[in-house]
Amino acid sequence: FTIKKKCSLGTEICGEEDGSGERGLLHTWMGYSYSTTPERILLSRPVLQAALGARHGVLLVEGGQVYSFGELPWKQNHTSSVVTEPVLEAVLSEQRVVFVAAGSVHSGVVTEDGGMHMWGENTHGQCGLSGLSVIPNPTPVGVLDSEAMPPQTVKILEVACGDQHTLALSAKHEVWAWGSGCQLGLNTSKFPVWKPQKVEHLAGRHVLQVACGAAHSLALVRCLPPPHEPRKPPQDKCGQCHQMLYTMTDREDHVIISDGHHCSVGVELDSGETTSAFEGTSEFSTPEPDSCRATGGKSSPYPDEQAVKAYLKRLSDHALAEHTTKTPSTLHSLSSDCADCFTSDPLIPVAQSVTPMGSALNNLVVSCASAVGERVVSTYEALSLRKVIGYWVPGERVEERLRQEEPMQGKKSSSLGDIREEEAELSRRLSLPGLLSQVSPRLLRRTSRHRARAVPLAPGGIPEADAHLPPLQTEVWSWGRGQEGNGDYLPVCLKSLNGKEVLRVAAGAYHSLALTAQSQVTHFACISVAFLLSTVLFSTHHVFPLATLWVEPISEENTGIYGLKVTSPEESFTLLASSPAEKAKWLRSINQAVEQALSGLGHDGIPPSTGVTQRADPPISRTASYTFYKDSRLKEAIYEGRWVSGKPNGRGVVKWPDGRIYTGTFKNGLEDGYGDYVVPNKNPNSCDHYQGQWKDGKMHGFGTFRYASGEIYEGSFQDNMRHGHGMLRSGKLNSTSPSVFIGQWQYDKKSGYGVFDDITRGEKYMGMWLDDQRQGNAVVVTQFSLYYEGSFSNNKMMGNGVLLSEDDTTFEGEFSEDWTLNGKGVLTMPNGDYIEGSFSGVWGTGLKMSGSYYKPSLYDSDKEKAHALKLGRLAVHSEEKWKAVFLECWNRLGCDSPGQGQTTTAWDNIAVALTANRRQQRDSPELLSRSHHKTLESLEFIPQHVGPVTLEVYHTIRRYLVKACDTPLHPLGRLVETLVSVYRMTYVGVGANRRLLPQAVNEIKSYLSRIFQLVRFLFPDLPEEGGSLADPPKEKGGSDPAGKQLESPKPGYVRCSSALLLPVLLPRLYPPLFTLYALEKEKEDDVYWECVLRLNKQPDLALLAFLGVQEKFWPVTVTVHGEKQQVLSSTKDTCFASAVETLQQISTTFTPSDKLQVIQLTFEEITQEVLALLKQDFLWSMDDLFPVFLFVVLRARIRNLGSEVSLIEDLMDPCVQHGEHGIMFTTLKACYYQIQHEKIT
Repeated sequence: FTIKKKCSLGTEICGEEDGSGERGLLHTWMGYSYSTTPERILLSRPVLQAALGARHGVLLVEGGQVYSFGELPWKQNHTSSVVTEPVLEAVLSEQRVVFVAAGSVHSGVVTEDGGMHMWGENTHGQCGLSGLSVIPNPTPVGVLDSEAMPPQTVKILEVACGDQHTLALSAKHEVWAWGSGCQLGLNTSKFPVWKPQKVEHLAGRHVLQVACGAAHSLALVRCLPPPHEPRKPPQDKCGQCHQMLYTMTDREDHVIISDGHHCSVGVELDSGETTSAFEGTSEFSTPEPDSCRATGGKSSPYPDEQAVKAYLKRLSDHALAEHTTKTPSTLHSLSSDCADCFTSDPLIPVAQSVTPMGSALNNLVVSCASAVGERVVSTYEALSLRKVIGYWVPGERVEERLRQEEPMQGKKSSSLGDIREEEAELSRRLSLPGLLSQVSPRLLRRTSRHRARAVPLAPGGIPEADAHLPPLQTEVWSWGRGQEGNGDYLPVCLKSLNGKEVLRVAAGAYHSLALTAQSQVTHFACISVAFLLSTVLFSTHHVFPLATLWVEPISEENTGIYGLKVTSPEESFTLLASSPAEKAKWLRSINQAVEQALSGLGHDGIPPSTGVTQRADPPISRTASYTFYKDSRLKEAIYEGRWVSGKPNGRGVVKWPDGRIYTGTFKNGLEDGYGDYVVPNKNPNSCDHYQGQWKDGKMHGFGTFRYASGEIYEGSFQDNMRHGHGMLRSGKLNSTSPSVFIGQWQYDKKSGYGVFDDITRGEKYMGMWLDDQRQGNAVVVTQFSLYYEGSFSNNKMMGNGVLLSEDDTTFEGEFSEDWTLNGKGVLTMPNGDYIEGSFSGVWGTGLKMSGSYYKPSLYDSDKEKAHALKLGRLAVHSEEKWKAVFLECWNRLGCDSPGQGQTTTAWDNIAVALTANRRQQRDSPELLSRSHHKTLESLEFIPQHVGPVTLEVYHTIRRYLVKACDTPLHPLGRLVETLVSVYRMTYVGVGANRRLLPQAVNEIKSYLSRIFQLVRFLFPDLPEEGGSLADPPKEKGGSDPAGKQLESPKPGYVRCSSALLLPVLLPRLYPPLFTLYALEKEKEDDVYWECVLRLNKQPDLALLAFLGVQEKFWPVTVTVHGEKQQVLSSTKDTCFASAVETLQQISTTFTPSDKLQVIQLTFEEITQEVLALLKQDFLWSMDDLFPVFLFVVLRARIRNLGSEVSLIEDLMDPCVQHGEHGIMFTTLKACYYQIQHEKIT
């Protein structure tokens, strides 16, 4: 016999009957990438059955003993869980086991009395014992039928083990299940099921066999037979001469069974006549099988050969003596009792029919095969076949049958595949699933010849109407994950296997097999509920919805085959046809079925209604729903949306069983583009929520992640991790620890430059990070106006640093902890006194010091200069800040690093980004205003020019940059928006510290230079910083009014980054920047403002006289509301009124160029009024002009004039510092300082 089964690790086991007569030998080998050379495993007894799990196996040997081998982690008495040699399950020594089964990580056996034992992993309840996660040794498991009154214990015929579940077949042919998963077939959603429960969906059906896969189950069910007529006992004697049709004679070393009956009456048997049965005598079933062993000659592998030979001789003598004295009626009586159960129910499985009644005979014949010889084996096979089939067909003459049998005597087969096709058809199908391991193929060949009529071999009453027997009728039922059915939970009949006359089913982890009566093995799998390709062999048993099937013909030029490539979302396979016509037929049929599924027409192969136009081929791009079953990432998830050639492509929604939902775009089966992803949390009222860009199935690009904890991250992602620039908000203002971090991330950790605002402690950190810790140079400011700049290490202030308080008390030295002085340093008082020495202690709680105290005198100016503190030396350089922000902009332009790339590629990427954003905005028009729409349209036109940049081209580029920076959909606009965000985050709130002003100004200058590098990359012909344009202006300002904003030296116009970009950038950064200027100039502005208020109490003429303005410049008349009025001594706020109003506009402008333009217009207004007064040409001198301008500045009452002056001075275009604008600005600055020191008596 042959037992062969493959486990998930590739182990195969084979027990064989070779030419030497040895039976039950065990060989193992490893498939796949391991060695495939079989290795024999030595056991003292023949192996009758083997069962394999994922990494272990169970063996049933003669005598009913059970061995285990492989990885046995549940064994507590083994130092290693891997067992190379089979070990005896000693707990079962007192039991006689008749059946073994193995699941992935558990095992089960059935004993002779119908009991069941289980052991192994029990996490999911697969062993049927509650309260234990591991069962180390075989433990009895009872199956109780609670519906019976009183409750009865159920006897078990066989058991099948899966991954997390177990099935049992009872003696009443009912199925019981326990464990976890929908593969149980029970109407419940609560798992695990600890106690065996009856599968009610199969109640009332005659189940012949059960099988378990990893997550699915199978049952072989006998169809209901037609009503039976009353039976009459068959004849076992000749109908003419009344002699026995079969005779059996025992010899010393063999048994002779003769079917050569010749009727003495001389009448030939016709089709209506029958022959009688042959039966084995009772002596064959009386000896205990343990007392005998097979002898294979000189090389027998089993012990006690002499005892076996002696026993066989005694057995032969005893059987011969009994045969001569026993009457035929005794033989007939015995055979009737033994065989009645088989003839009355020809579909009883072998577990019931052969065991235990025939177990002694079974084991005896198997054990003695070598000693007695082939005739005994033939006898055993005949008797076994007699019990299994119960029929013999005599429709031919004895001589002809013997002549046909003679050449087949020596032929043997190791598998059913060797059965010849002309011998394959049985007039009566073998209906028992267990018979194939009990009967040799040689005897099957003898009984498989075509005969006209079948006759029972034992009494039992077969009606004449059953003389011509119908075909075998069985059904295969399946349930579990991936199986066709009602929600996959309840068993359903596989219609594709109806009429196949299935004898036995087998289930692998993820596929199933069926053996038919024609000796064919079918891998059965379904393509869809509506359309079953049951004639095609697939590697898995799975339902493929037609809506997600794509079929295309394979070219015959190179391959020479007629094939169709069928593509599903998770698998691809090839269908081969025998001819081009068959190929075309299959292609047309499948396409038609797919088209029907897509259009909702027809089902189960029913063609669509007439009058409906059908496409020739289903569309490659379509909308459909699909449930994934194989993909590890999407397993059991449901996708609804667009498809292209078997892959999700376009808009779609994925819903996972655990509640996760993705809604967005796909590309080639993976999330790609904008998507919305929700992940449920343990807290039912919260979840993780991501909205942003995806690439290759991962979060990649800009997005917003709202965590269930309340944190919100906005920024860049890469491979599902925060990577690049981003902002993380933790908590809310009223929560326990609200904070905000904005800066650079690397692989989900803060690394690089970043700003951390600890709202609870009122501190803001602006510096370097490494692996989520503060590391490197940084600046820290607090809400109490403390200022620290220095080094950090391991998240602490450590090393050299500078600490300043609000009253200008300064410490410069060594730190060991946050705000903790420890080491040498210099402590400087607000009045200039300082202490040099060693310090220790926390700032603000008392310091311990040891050193020298110095009090500078008036003559120590040189030493005081040496101690002058320069802030910013230990801070992060402005060029090192926000590198990730600029790098992301370069990446959007197609450059891996700044300046490294092609300009044409950059413009292509800009066009793609704008087009994609416009398309997205078309879907949601409410997101864009009408002006924004026009801005996007105008950006589609790239400024074109040939040769050097002229003034006209320069203004065209400037207008383009203004529009580009006005929309975040453009890479430059996105960059400006991010820079504004980080700038405000840094210098607003706690960051509004006057000592940060130099860093804030330098940061803006850094922005300008780095943005200008991007602009020159897009427009390579632009002149470098401070360079001149190609040609001088034809007229001042040209046609663009903005051209008058900057005065440039002749002969050419000089341009720089500030002139081009400040008008775009500074208005957005003005509020936090001007606040810093106001804080820095607060004391000076207070002094200035006090003087302005006092001097403005004077009338116009008195103030003009006080300021020293010559009387010829005093206005005599003024125009008020269109009427000329005389200037009196009491007149106030009327002289030079137009110039005053013009100068007041300086507070409403942002850029230095705009403010300088206001100053220039103010001077022009003063000049116009003086010329009208003098009525002649006039050229100003500074001595004449300054008092008049000072009067205008006082009357303008500009509150923060000092801040305005400082802003202009820090950010004005260097090319105009020495021109006309430069002189005018110097005049305004002088006026500011003059007012502060003006004495009023």
